[in-house]
Amino acid sequence: MRIVAITHYPGALRCFIDTAAHLDRTVPGWGSLTLFDSAQPLGDADALAGAVSSADAVIVDLMRSDPAWQDALAPILDGYPGHLLPFGMQFAGQTRLGQFRLAPGTMPPMMLGAPPEPPRGVDDSQARRDAMTFSRLARAYRTMRGGDALFVLGTLLRDYGDQPGLDVPEPSPQTPGVHLADPATRARYASAEDYLAAHPGPKGRPVVALLYNGVSYPTDPEPVAARLAEALSGDAWVLPVAIETDAASAVDRILELCATPGLEPDLVVTLMSFRFGAGPTGGDADHGVAALNRLGVPYLSPILLTRTTAEEWLHHSNGLGPSEVLVSVMLPEFDGAINQIPIAAMTPPRHDARHRVDTAELQVIDEQLNRLVGRVRGLLRLRGLANADKRVCLIGYDYPAGEGNLLAASQLDVAESIAAILAELHRTGYRTQPVTAARLRADLMAGQVNSPAYLTEVQPLTYPHRQAQADLGDQQAWDEVTRAWPADGPRPMVDSDGDYLIPHVEYGNVLVGVQPGRAPEVDDALAHDNTVPPHPQYLAYYTWLQHVWRADVIVHVGTHGTLEFLKSKENAVSVHDFPDLMVGDIPHVYLYYAGNPAEALLARRRSHATLVSYQPPVMTSGGLHDELEELAEALAAYRRSHAMTSQSSEDQLADLRQRAERAHLPTDPDQLEGELERLRAQLIPLGLHVFGSHWDAGEVAYMVAGVIGNGVGDLAPGYELMAAADGLEAERIHRLSEAEIARYDEAAKRLVEVALTSQAPAADLAGDETSRAVIVRARELALRFAANQEWEFLHRALSGRHVEARLGGDAIRNPEVLPSGASLYQFDPRQVPSALAARRGAEMAAQIVEVYRDGHGGAWPSCVGLVLWGLETTRTHGETYAQVMSLIGVRRAPSRRPGLPGWEVIPREELPGPRVDVVVTISGFFRDLFGTLVEELDDMFAAVAALDEPDEINPIAARTRQLRQHLLDGGMTEPETRELSHVRVFGPPPELYATGLTDVIDTGNWSSTTDLAEHFTQGAQHLYSRHRHGEKVPGLYRGHLADVQLVAQCRSSNEHHITDLDHYFEFLGGMSAGVAAARGEAVPTLVTDTTGRRVHTATAADAARAGLYAQLFNPAWVEAMLAHGHQGVGEIAERTTNLLGLAATTGEMADWMFDAVCDRFLGDPEMLRRLREANPHATAAIAGRLLEANRRDLWQACEERIDTLENVQFDTDAGLEGAGETGA
Repeated sequence: MRIVAITHYPGALRCFIDTAAHLDRTVPGWGSLTLFDSAQPLGDADALAGAVSSADAVIVDLMRSDPAWQDALAPILDGYPGHLLPFGMQFAGQTRLGQFRLAPGTMPPMMLGAPPEPPRGVDDSQARRDAMTFSRLARAYRTMRGGDALFVLGTLLRDYGDQPGLDVPEPSPQTPGVHLADPATRARYASAEDYLAAHPGPKGRPVVALLYNGVSYPTDPEPVAARLAEALSGDAWVLPVAIETDAASAVDRILELCATPGLEPDLVVTLMSFRFGAGPTGGDADHGVAALNRLGVPYLSPILLTRTTAEEWLHHSNGLGPSEVLVSVMLPEFDGAINQIPIAAMTPPRHDARHRVDTAELQVIDEQLNRLVGRVRGLLRLRGLANADKRVCLIGYDYPAGEGNLLAASQLDVAESIAAILAELHRTGYRTQPVTAARLRADLMAGQVNSPAYLTEVQPLTYPHRQAQADLGDQQAWDEVTRAWPADGPRPMVDSDGDYLIPHVEYGNVLVGVQPGRAPEVDDALAHDNTVPPHPQYLAYYTWLQHVWRADVIVHVGTHGTLEFLKSKENAVSVHDFPDLMVGDIPHVYLYYAGNPAEALLARRRSHATLVSYQPPVMTSGGLHDELEELAEALAAYRRSHAMTSQSSEDQLADLRQRAERAHLPTDPDQLEGELERLRAQLIPLGLHVFGSHWDAGEVAYMVAGVIGNGVGDLAPGYELMAAADGLEAERIHRLSEAEIARYDEAAKRLVEVALTSQAPAADLAGDETSRAVIVRARELALRFAANQEWEFLHRALSGRHVEARLGGDAIRNPEVLPSGASLYQFDPRQVPSALAARRGAEMAAQIVEVYRDGHGGAWPSCVGLVLWGLETTRTHGETYAQVMSLIGVRRAPSRRPGLPGWEVIPREELPGPRVDVVVTISGFFRDLFGTLVEELDDMFAAVAALDEPDEINPIAARTRQLRQHLLDGGMTEPETRELSHVRVFGPPPELYATGLTDVIDTGNWSSTTDLAEHFTQGAQHLYSRHRHGEKVPGLYRGHLADVQLVAQCRSSNEHHITDLDHYFEFLGGMSAGVAAARGEAVPTLVTDTTGRRVHTATAADAARAGLYAQLFNPAWVEAMLAHGHQGVGEIAERTTNLLGLAATTGEMADWMFDAVCDRFLGDPEMLRRLREANPHATAAIAGRLLEANRRDLWQACEERIDTLENVQFDTDAGLEGAGETGA
């Protein structure tokens, strides 16, 4: 009998080899066994086809295999007449064994964890016997212990081959369920009593529950579980639990075992991938989450590297591949898992020459196992300490280094938050003292600042460099740091003896520290450079916290520091990666902005952080102010006059146009009306959040109105609901003017006000169903927004308890991200794009095409450039991703099935026009968080490029053919050109998350826009596809940029306009500059805003104008920021730098924008006084940045303004010197 086995399962390969050798010895002439390892890339497809076609029986399991295997096997197996045993999901519908056939679309019961049983609906007795045999074979295959391989091959030979008298052993005992176990002996125990009879109880020691897969499939984890249990036993009593059933069925039994009196766990460690309560075949994840919350103890999820050796993993910067990240990292994060530390990997492959396959097994990585055990020890210690005995380290930031940036974080007033935390810790029994934010800042400014620009009253504590080296105890790390930062080069924060400065202040058992900067001020480009080790003082600082100050827990305060950006893998970090080394075994808590799950996950994954989220500042309508309010009144007056007398209206129209010109807004009344209404309605953040603080009733009402106005869930935007309640049909609602929208939006706001101020039932307040639904939803939202769980979850984290996880994102788009406090996870990439994102993405695509056609005589663009961010994808659930799909002519599949793409190519006849090629520039966060989507995008481009369509309909295919020929002419091989010619996704190198252009602008290390274009192009040229990760192909990205006819990006954040975040000028501006340099001419730069009631596309200049009017020029925003003093002025300074960056990269920022910044903040004596009093360092920075803009010809400033700016700089420096803060 000729048997072929195609499997990724190392245990099966190993056992089949041994069993074939046994059969050769005991049953001469039994037949042949041909093996294919589908965990490896597909090699000789002809050999595969030949082996399968001539086989009598084929075993196939492609669960973790490259899709090429399925593609190659599909046509072969389609007409295959022999026995076909699919032991995975692929080809299950073609199962054939004797008379048994599995109905297409069904899953064998044993694949779901159920025991073999007679199949229902099979009447033929032989077919029923064959079905039972198939079920037993599949169970034995998945167990693969003892004589299981002989049972599989022997049964095929005896019952379906020519060895009817063969003696076949019974398979390993099948004991589906959840069992207390001894992983060292593989023993299973029927009850807790039986287990305790063989293993004496904890006797007061902490208990650690260890969950692991008790079945050998797909790799055998039990030997690893045995080693881990032994290692943990030095610090705890271990309760091993072997799971041999489906995930959903296991949860209640695990809870039952963990509720055994005396065995209640202090901590749970799981070696299972996927969700707690849900696996690859489904389950009940919500039940699992509820169970973990009920247990209330930390849930640790170390990683088993089942697809790589330890040596390969150590030397790969990307850690895990996309599918491994999904099942081993991302899905456990949904359950609040922490400490995702690799502890085992595959042994180096052992080659079997006869069968031409390699075999391997899991093996513990000792140093990684020790790190996990150390972190368990740290959590158990934290759980056992009284609050009064805990030593808590609170870390704030100061980068770029200097006084002006001390204690800054996204959306958080760090000084006030630390003061609030100190007060709360004092209240709950920690040995510390309350201090005000002003005193805290003064204590730090007195000498505890990174690389201060001015001499200070005191010097920070020094840490002798020899002691630091000895305390670290890691010579490899020390050598790496000192090689990168030699003693004769720049080394920040060292004294004249080479000892390290440790800026901090202590309030009892609580230390407030200042995280080291990444680099000297002259090179802050290193702040997020993941390729360069930290400087010696950075390493020394965290070594001091661990070994000298002996912190019991480290808390990083705010989004975000630089710890997680130190040299490291993208995920699955090792003990040699610097974020891991810095925190060591100390429990790590990170207070992170709930609106930024993308970067939060980096902190969790790289630095083993327990995340505690904080809410955004309150969001409210920006409204119209100053000249905008006057302009709106003039427009209203013109409208009234136009309806009465033509002569009067003409005069008013002329006045209106003059006013509009002075405000740099459209002069056409209709266009002006639309722009003013968009400015009036856009939401802005007011101030900064203070950790633990609640919104008051008025602020809750603002948030509810914002959500209702934009629409939420199944509730359309407020104006649509009010218009429908008014009797308008959908088509008429779609054609409403901005003014009409505003009127209906006001009606929705009034309804919200009624809902929140009245106690009456909704039925008594509104006569129509739509209005009642708004009232009900408004009240639900108010309850959600009034809650705040930040203190609750911070206390849990500081006590070594479980912190549950929730979806992070924009609270206006998705209110379910609140209340804050819980840990964070991202939107499931398997659901990208959502149905709503797909609709909005199509609208975004249509709008940028329309803008291009309006400016090019109706011609369609053939190629556009889009920026695709991870945070935007998480926030919008894939709007830009869907925009790419729409442009190239791809859509979501009607239904998603395992093993099949979730998309399909739109037929040519259904397209609204030609396809549009897209050059996609991704951020590093998109690469790391959505690796499966990178592969999917590559598949889409390949599919569209392969279509046989005219060039004018399919420029993707046309450009791919041209590029392939160009690459061939350049000496590249045919297989390489076939793969590279359709690649359209580019981004930063694997070690980095951006291009570094922000740091170039910050430091001023550039001469011309050409320099910036070159820096961006060099930084973003790394290609990403299904088979390539961050490679550089010289000229490939630049060549694509030369074909781009417009550049666009989505604005998805209510918190940030393009003037409020530096990464907009880095990516949008950088790509615009890169395209202009590659083409030799500028192209339109567009911003599509999806935060409002309607998708709206504008030029970068108009988008910047909207951002300036919304925040920097808005008195309400400015006053809210100045209420936060030092940090508020820093926010203003940041936006000034962003404006310069946009001007430098896009060339579209007008002089009036800089004029207004100068006049409003530095030309107004009272405002200047307030800025200087709050933060003189940042005030000087604003003046310096404006002078730089003038010097670089980005702003043509008048002499009077230049004099003002120079005087501000001089007077500010003089003031600081006079205050004793400066010396040399």
